[in-house]
Amino acid sequence: MALKRFYLRVYGYVQGVGFRHFALRLAKSMGISGWVRNLNDGSVELEAEGPKESIENFVNRVSAFYSKSFRLTVTTVPCTTHSFFLGKQL
Repeated sequence: MALKRFYLRVYGYVQGVGFRHFALRLAKSMGISGWVRNLNDGSVELEAEGPKESIENFVNRVSAFYSKSFRLTVTTVPCTTHSFFLGKQL
């Protein structure tokens, strides 16, 4: 199984609206691990790792759900050989 890891930075109206909890529930349901946290500038960052198809679906679903209230940047990051957890764990 090919693993993929993404770093996502979410800008806009994303703090105080349940974004981290949404990302947490979605990631867990898709077998994705990583972390998510609020930043001082009002944005949210997260890093997620899992099966390639699950990660791509996760990014698409997050983008679709919040498409009107934020701007999302996505960066591919090298995968590790161990699992890790999503500040708020995914």
